[in-house]
Amino acid sequence: MKPAGWVAAVAVALALTWMLWPREARRDGAARPRETAPQPSAADAPLGRTGESAATAVELQPGMGALAGSTPPLAQAPGERDGFIEVRVTARGRPAAARVRLYWRGPADRNTGQTDWRLAGTAETGSEGTARLPARPGVYLAVARAEGFAPARKEVRRPAGEPVTRALLSLSAGVVLEGRTVQKGTGDPVPLALVTLTYAAGASGPFRRPDAPIEEQARATSDPAGRFRFEGLEPGSFRATAQATGFAMAATRVELPADREMVLPLSPAAFVEGRVLRSDGATAPGAEVTATGGEDAVVGMATSSGTFSLEVSPRTWALSARQGGQAGRADAEVTVAAGATARGVTIRLGPPSGIEGTVVAAGSGQPVSGAQVAVSPHDSNGDSGRAVSDKAGAFAVEGLAPGSYDVAVSAEGFADVSRRGVTVDPAQRFPLRVELRQNGAVEGVVRDAAGRPVESALVRASAARFGNSFPAASVEARTDGDGAYRLTGVAAGRGSFTAVRDGALLGVTAAADVPEGGTAHLDFQLR
Repeated sequence: MKPAGWVAAVAVALALTWMLWPREARRDGAARPRETAPQPSAADAPLGRTGESAATAVELQPGMGALAGSTPPLAQAPGERDGFIEVRVTARGRPAAARVRLYWRGPADRNTGQTDWRLAGTAETGSEGTARLPARPGVYLAVARAEGFAPARKEVRRPAGEPVTRALLSLSAGVVLEGRTVQKGTGDPVPLALVTLTYAAGASGPFRRPDAPIEEQARATSDPAGRFRFEGLEPGSFRATAQATGFAMAATRVELPADREMVLPLSPAAFVEGRVLRSDGATAPGAEVTATGGEDAVVGMATSSGTFSLEVSPRTWALSARQGGQAGRADAEVTVAAGATARGVTIRLGPPSGIEGTVVAAGSGQPVSGAQVAVSPHDSNGDSGRAVSDKAGAFAVEGLAPGSYDVAVSAEGFADVSRRGVTVDPAQRFPLRVELRQNGAVEGVVRDAAGRPVESALVRASAARFGNSFPAASVEARTDGDGAYRLTGVAAGRGSFTAVRDGALLGVTAAADVPEGGTAHLDFQLR
């Protein structure tokens, strides 16, 4: 670890710098920040006993390093015609007056993996404990807060065709979590580490890790002895991460209330150092340098002398750089151990590579304009380039270094397409034709065993059948008073669909062939 002085002013400055670290999701390595995030005010300084940090939700107790309003609002505010999410808040079994915030979970960015959270609305329940917020179909995070209680959070899935989706949030007394950040292997304290807690509600399966809007992530900074403290947390499952300069990020799950302190061991980070040269042999000051090989790419900038130093996790990395109209890649991959520094890496820039092509509709061959093309390093999060197809369906992603990339293409009304491991040679313009299949729809009627229509039954497509990058609630629908339903945004082809009574766990499953741009008819009979 790099030496750190314990002068109070320096400690406070470092702690505040970490408060708004922009990539909580970075797991395998962290480049030094390229720009400084807005600093919290004095009112947002950590609270708690001397040398410790107490953190709860930002609206109850400042000190998280995230200001209310950090999450942008929906571009188009929903109205009453869109229906409602009705939030009922209780405390000790009785209706409770509380402040409610509703966040819409948008699609994950295809390059960075970050969820596009948007603030969908705010309300106060009053003494009756109920608030209604206009909401379109989708997946939401509802949060309730009241003085003297921990926040209550719940994922709410709002299907199409449902006038009101109801959610119950129960406030409870807050619990305390204490812990230490230590160096892995030695147990020595790691001071000034940023510890972040993310509530794991709604995160299920190995492919979805907990995430939340920045206002809903509790943060604390460890003291010179590596100790930290959170207060006012709700019971449940959390993902805890710790980040500190000179160390790779540590992450673990924790169940609250906990019967012992939490210890987060951090491995010493590694460093890769070298220089970037232009094609004429001159140094390339300000060149963007990227290391790929972990789950997230690490990005840094060359200095005025063309040298660079990237802080990475210990593993094998591939190094590339780009500047202006030139790009290049190091001749060989670099393996670096924990706490070590790999030196002498040279990246020589040359004519850039690129990926260019067309996006067309699979059925008709007609060009698809406005398609979003996202290029990232192969098997790694990172923003290598983006493009939007023109009226002829043409696109071009410029300035790529030679190497392998993943290409994700999406367009409204079509199923997403991914091309993985697209390998681009030096100065090559890789040709890529992408065919998108237009989404379809499924509609029909749900009846009971006697042939009577079933109102408010839930019909949903299997997880593999929805044709866009939105959460699965976009292909859930409720039946109306005649038992009729309609699912939109369904990927073309043969798929599996399920109908269940309102509140039931089991239902009936049937298959249908969904035509491109058309509608399949599928009726259900519930026994």
